[in-house]
Order: sequence, then C-alpha cells, then structure tokens
Amino acid sequence: MDSTNDALSLRWVFGLSKSGIVHNLSDEDREFVFYAAAHTGVLFDLTNGTQQHLIGHTNEISCTCISDDKRWIATGDRGDDSLIIIWDSFRAAPIKTFSMPHKHGVSALALSSDGSLLASLSAVEKGETQELAIWDWSAARTDPVIVSSVQSAYRRSASNSSSHVHTMVQFSAAFPQYLVSCGPKSISFWSWDEKGEVQQFPISVTSKEFKHTMGTITCATFVPDSLNVVTSTSDGDLIIWQADSDDSILDKKSIKVVRLHDASIQVLAKTRDYLVTGGADGLIRFFDFQLKLVAWFEDLNAGAITAISFANKHVSRYEESSTLFATDFVVTTAKGMVLTINPKLFEQQKVIEGSLIFNFQDGATSAIATHPTQDLIAIGGST
Repeated sequence: MDSTNDALSLRWVFGLSKSGIVHNLSDEDREFVFYAAAHTGVLFDLTNGTQQHLIGHTNEISCTCISDDKRWIATGDRGDDSLIIIWDSFRAAPIKTFSMPHKHGVSALALSSDGSLLASLSAVEKGETQELAIWDWSAARTDPVIVSSVQSAYRRSASNSSSHVHTMVQFSAAFPQYLVSCGPKSISFWSWDEKGEVQQFPISVTSKEFKHTMGTITCATFVPDSLNVVTSTSDGDLIIWQADSDDSILDKKSIKVVRLHDASIQVLAKTRDYLVTGGADGLIRFFDFQLKLVAWFEDLNAGAITAISFANKHVSRYEESSTLFATDFVVTTAKGMVLTINPKLFEQQKVIEGSLIFNFQDGATSAIATHPTQDLIAIGGST
C-alpha cells in the first residue's frame, strides 16, 4: 500500500510472528518468501534481499495461507476491528477486504486449490460456539457463502473447550465442496454447496475411541485425487481416514494408524507425489501415498520443524538418475531458523544441512540499540 503520505514510512521489518510460518512463493520467474511479522505481511525477495510490506491490519496477524499458484495470499487477525485481506503477491497489493468476518476474528484460513474460495475458522472466547465460513472472494459479494457452527463430537462437552476448538481447515484440492477441520481432540469432515446447505460429520479422537494411547491431533490434509484424509498426532502417528462407501463420503472411519516419527508430527505437507512430514525431532521425511519411506532429511540440526513450503516449479520426470521428484522447499523451525533445501542433494547422499535464509530471534525482544554513526542495530531478547 502507498505510504508516501504517512508521517512514518516503514522501511524494514526484523523478526517473525510466533505462528512461525514462512510460505515459499518461488516459481520459475522469482525467488520470494512471505511471512507475517506482528500486524505486517512481509514479501522478501531472496535474490535482491529486499522487502515489500503488506500493511492493512490493526491487530497482529493470526493466520495466513497462499494459493497453489503462489499468486494469492490471505491474512487474518483476531481482536477488535478484525479483518481478512486477500493480497496479490505479484503486485504486493490488497484485492479484497472482509471487515469483522467473525465476532472475535480469525484463527485459521485456507484457500481452495484454484484460489477462488476461502475458508475461515473463527476465534472464540469462553462460552461461544466456533464458526466455519466460506467466502467467494472473487465475486462482488462481501458476505460469506455459508456460515456453520463447528459441532462437538462430544454430546456432553462444550464445543468451545480448548480441546475441541479447531485450529486448522483445508479444502480438498480435487473436490472443493469438501473440507476437513481439526482440533487437538476432534476432526470434522464437511460438505457444502452454493445453496448454503452444509453437512458436518464430527469425530472425537481419544484413547478411549481408539482403545490405545492416542496423542492429540496436530495436522490434517486430504490425499491428492481422493477424499481420503490423513491426520498426524503429537505421538508421531499418522491416522488414515476413509469412507465406508460413496453414499456416505463424510462418514469416515480410521482404517490405519502408523508410527512415522518418534516425536510429534508438527507439519503435514504434500506434493503431487509425496506426503511430507516434519517433526518436533527436527526430521523431515518423504513418503509415497502407500506410506513407503522415499527420502529423509535428518541432518538439519535446526530445531523442531514448524512449516514446510514447496516452490511452484517444473519438476523433470525424465532424469534417469532421479529418485525424488520434488522442487526446492523452505523449512521453518521453532528456533527461528528458515532454511531452503534442494531435494537433489538427497540423491547425492550428502549430509544435508540446508542453506540458511534467516535466523530470527525465537523469543521476545527486550532491548534495542542503534549504532551512533553506522546503519547498524542490536537486538536483545530471550530464547
């Protein structure tokens, strides 16, 4: 946004919001990443080392998402006068704004595969019911296509208990009329149509339901070209969910539980060919969709993995020596480190530590000092 008339003009942003997600916007024509820092979105040009700032939120940005083609960015905040803003990353410009999308703002966002639809989960306070809304942001309307309460899988428990508040949502890439959302102890499968009809099938995920010790749910995603869903847990398990029949697509059952990490799986990412996991153990693993281990990156020494994001680049499938068909990817860790990794290094059987892009402070800032004569700044804080 044009800040030429502002009393103060933002020049540079240091740091990364505690959500700790750095999105890879790189494609054949540019090397960019995007992340939130307090109430500002930052587009960082990896080639030139420059920043562009997406300014519009008055509260700290609480959630972000990007479209598959890397063009569209959605940002949301929580609090008074909350907003959802759709941005064009090519122009660093706002395209659509939704004011007060939910009473207390937004806790999670997701764009459909083609970027035309946006799903939001409301932030909630004690005694309130959480909402799921779907927005056709490319249309003229400013109200959601549908709004529906997030039902609890427990008849006697409050739907806004911290264990039942959903923290992530995702569209099916192949069938955007279906979504999945999840919280620590529950998962919901959704269907909707443009007439405003919504169906939800909530399931509790507890040790009692599975008849053995079960960690909390951390992530959920659809299997490509399918309505099957996989969820990860804080115990390092992956749960596969499948419908019994085509007549009851939302009525999914867990058909398999597989231990993939010895620590919490913090990230579930996917490419055309692989399901990719990132763990609190600092390990990244690539599996095919039969859950056969294909590749692993275990020498990063950068801390717990908090985000993995792939570039939108062509992958040659005609190299005889290739065993891993993936693009470069950006990794964010709990230590505030952001790395870029070339997957071809795996095939060369090298120790892969990744190339460091940023090393953000991973704790609160407690002191700032500027150099009296040079363009230098010192920042102190906790870790």
